[in-house]
Amino acid sequence: MIAERVYYGDKTHIYVAYLRAFKLGVFEGTEIKTITDIAKHLATSNDFTKSRHGEHIPLTFSSILTELEKVWAVIKQEDTDQIDPYGYIVNKNH
Repeated sequence: MIAERVYYGDKTHIYVAYLRAFKLGVFEGTEIKTITDIAKHLATSNDFTKSRHGEHIPLTFSSILTELEKVWAVIKQEDTDQIDPYGYIVNKNH
């Protein structure tokens, strides 16, 4: 069973891809061993921002981890046999 794929946020597709890859074991043998490690990796990129009063402010590690945990709650329910980390369209609701 594939979990519902409707998420919020403009970087959700990246969270989904990383978490599906994580679930499939793509990161075995790398320094990424936990979801926290994924959050650390993404936080160092400075590509994740929020808009406040027209200004783009980088998301903190804590904010990224919170978003990853929300998406992980859905991803971890998916049937591993049907996961393709790059093959699904992620619908975004704003």
